[in-house]
Amino acid sequence: MKLKYMENVYMLFSWKDIRVGLVAFLVAAVFFVAISVWATTIGTNIDATGTLGAATSTPWGTLAVEQRADQGELKPVFVVGDSGTSSPAIFVSQKGVVSFGSSTPTATLLNLGDVAIGRNGSTNDVYISGGLGVGNATTTDGNLEVNGRTLTATLAVGTGNGNVVDRMVHGTCTVNPPSLSAGDTGHAACTDATGVTASDRVLTGVEGSAWLDDVVITAASSTAADTINFVFKNTSTTTIRDIASGVHIYYFGTQ
Repeated sequence: MKLKYMENVYMLFSWKDIRVGLVAFLVAAVFFVAISVWATTIGTNIDATGTLGAATSTPWGTLAVEQRADQGELKPVFVVGDSGTSSPAIFVSQKGVVSFGSSTPTATLLNLGDVAIGRNGSTNDVYISGGLGVGNATTTDGNLEVNGRTLTATLAVGTGNGNVVDRMVHGTCTVNPPSLSAGDTGHAACTDATGVTASDRVLTGVEGSAWLDDVVITAASSTAADTINFVFKNTSTTTIRDIASGVHIYYFGTQ
């Protein structure tokens, strides 16, 4: 009788232990399944080879950031900011817009400051396969467009054995040529040649068809700001030429 009682007690505790163990196992299984799902989501973003994906579980690059379909082209995906301000040092949007110093760029690549190519004597070059616009955009390959004016021909500055051109200026000025006897030369100057400096080399010509017979410009030079000195010559050997005042001269100056 005593043996039977002990056997029943043993069976009672055995089933109790089994039930407790079963419940503990199920709880642990649920916990580990949840951890496994969470870990799987993280693991697909950073795999064993070091590939990292942001907003994607299948990154195709070593670092891949997936764009969001419900966001615009200026949705930032990479930003180097200043304490969370809206003027980042570096800004990259999900549509490939890159900006330095602005979170609202108006071009695909925008830099608010100066751009330097090479430094301290290095010989880095810039090659543009399309067109170049300065002050105005151009859409024609091979064109140089400056403030709305298009240069379609080849432009060379400082090539060959000539002097390097630092700047160019042009316009018209008004001069009062002297009265010239036959074969004589005389001097006169204009003082309204805007932009001309004392160091400029100038080319001149008469504006339009208002030139008089026999008198030509044989030399022109600049010795002061906005001033061009002319040498006029009467090529006639028999006739005095007294040119009307207020002759307009076209000038082109380089430095």
